[in-house]
Amino acid sequence: MNGMKLAIDRACTYIVCSRITEPMSTNTEVAVMYCKSIICVLLSMLLALPSAFADPQISNVEGSVADSVSITITGTDFSTKVPAAPVMWEDVETGSFNSNWSTTHQLYVDNDYNRHGGSFFHAENDYSQHTYGFFTLRQTSSRWFIQYWFNLDETWEWGYGANSKMSNIKFMRFWEDGGNNNVVSVYHSYAGDNAQAGVEGIAQSGGGYFNDPLPHDITQNVWHCQQFEFGENSALGASDGVFRIWYDGHLGCDFSNIMTRNAEHPNLKYPFVVGWFSSWGTTATPVYVFLDDIYLDNTWARVEIGDNATYEACTHREIQIPTEWSPTQIKVTVNQGSFGYEDAYLFVVDSDGTPSTGVPVTYEPSRRKLTSAIGRWHAGELSDRDLHRAVYWYMNGTKYDGDDPVTEGVLTRSQIGNAIAIVDE
Repeated sequence: MNGMKLAIDRACTYIVCSRITEPMSTNTEVAVMYCKSIICVLLSMLLALPSAFADPQISNVEGSVADSVSITITGTDFSTKVPAAPVMWEDVETGSFNSNWSTTHQLYVDNDYNRHGGSFFHAENDYSQHTYGFFTLRQTSSRWFIQYWFNLDETWEWGYGANSKMSNIKFMRFWEDGGNNNVVSVYHSYAGDNAQAGVEGIAQSGGGYFNDPLPHDITQNVWHCQQFEFGENSALGASDGVFRIWYDGHLGCDFSNIMTRNAEHPNLKYPFVVGWFSSWGTTATPVYVFLDDIYLDNTWARVEIGDNATYEACTHREIQIPTEWSPTQIKVTVNQGSFGYEDAYLFVVDSDGTPSTGVPVTYEPSRRKLTSAIGRWHAGELSDRDLHRAVYWYMNGTKYDGDDPVTEGVLTRSQIGNAIAIVDE
């Protein structure tokens, strides 16, 4: 925006000065009036620029910031997003996968290692049985924002040596529609710890190594969030494609020099690997990865809640699910994720990937989420253990770390009965 203002300022100076020095402008009063009119026009253009180029600003958040509840965000310069809803939101909470996936490969639904207290299911893969621990969506776009949470079980062991199992892991891959060109991010442990992002299929296409995280930096048996911004190059052969990767809120990979397409490979790409693909085969013993809260959209515009007022300083961010979107107002369904009942900060990110300053919010208990859990328990969709853990989460705002808070004496059956009675009133 500053460059645009400078250009207009220079244009204004040129027009005014050239007009004054023209021989025909001997009438000083006419010349001055002409110059003033030009300046007024240019100033009006300049004043109109902020709405087109300014960063998003939040002026108000209306509603209770409680899981599954709708809130309204007002402000300016949110950009446009049509439709408002993301291309895909997969939290697995129905107990089955969204039918809009092109394929879920060998992933299956389980409930033993749920991410937070309000979650009852997640996706899982055992690499002793299958190497395809990922989702695929056959839909192309010039831009993608994708996030997922993952957990490497304590059984996970990185491989060493060429062709060693679990030593060549693709954890995001965008594939050319109708071709074999692809943009990929990969963890390698067979040649020393390294991580790479770039293009397979086009020579000298940019990208390279990054080191946050390296494979052995990833803590096992802990849920981590990876987020991706991908943008195709502006023209065939141009080296200005974008690939960014955040790990637990930190931007560890930031390439904007990638040739994602050329004359031989002109097509847009679709998310082929959303998850973890072991390129070199199955393991001899069970090795597990867990996935949850997968979000895909064909724009970088989004709403998130984080643990710091500055977006880049967050170490924990939860994606929010938009239902309405205009340049000045957004409605989202709150996703508490693994936050407790605590203070946090809400961000609007525009279509260029520019985040607003964080606005303080506070997570509150969600009666709607508890009502849903009890209703599903009545319907036989959730077990007694699931219900007990849901009531614990509602009362405390955190995940129960044990197995069953009732059988382990943390909650009483009367407390569970009171929760059911309140909801069933």
